Amino acid sequence: MKKYSFVLGLAVIMGLFILIVIIIPKHWYFPRSEKFEVINYHFSEDYQGCAIVIYNVPDAPTLEINDKMINYYFDDHGILLTSSPQDFGWEGKGHSGFHRANFYRGNQLLEAEDIVSHSTGEAELPLFGKIYYEQISVGYDACRSDSLDSVIRKLQERNS
Repeated sequence: MKKYSFVLGLAVIMGLFILIVIIIPKHWYFPRSEKFEVINYHFSEDYQGCAIVIYNVPDAPTLEINDKMINYYFDDHGILLTSSPQDFGWEGKGHSGFHRANFYRGNQLLEAEDIVSHSTGEAELPLFGKIYYEQISVGYDACRSDSLDSVIRKLQERNS
């Protein structure tokens, strides 16, 4: 009887070990060092309009994670081009994980109602292939399809 309870106990312990290793995602055991917790969007002092981030742009600067923060710095026209992918710093393949987003106009933190909309999308371009973008309406509902179209045209002219 003791022989069977020892074997049964050993089987239960091994079964639990295998179950725990399978159930717990690998990122709990091996966390990514390049994970972020805060995204800061920085607009110029008096900016209002449709701010656009275009990802995967060849020869554009990359985004960086410093102190678990990613800082997005837009030019005076509200445009940011980056060679980083749209899922830069994400926790998993399909989601970014929990994080806080802060929006600044100059050095002033904006109120939630100042960000009218915030959306993402993708487009297929002849010169670049698939690109991903992010649009942020700052101050009023500024993002329309022609906002993105004009940025894409400028981007294509730059690389023609």
